[in-house]
Amino acid sequence: LKYLTKKYLKRNSLRDWLRVVASSKDTYELRYFRINQDDEDIGDNKKDDEDADNNK
Repeated sequence: LKYLTKKYLKRNSLRDWLRVVASSKDTYELRYFRINQDDEDIGDNKKDDEDADNNK
């Protein structure tokens, strides 16, 4: 069942937004990925600052 669900999500281009999770031995759930673009931007800025410090 998990395989078929993942195949369906991929075919309909939903696999980037949803994932299949086994919540128990015989139960599966569809969950959204947690996408925090703000956190990525902060991390990139911190990395750029570290690179600038290393170049001094």
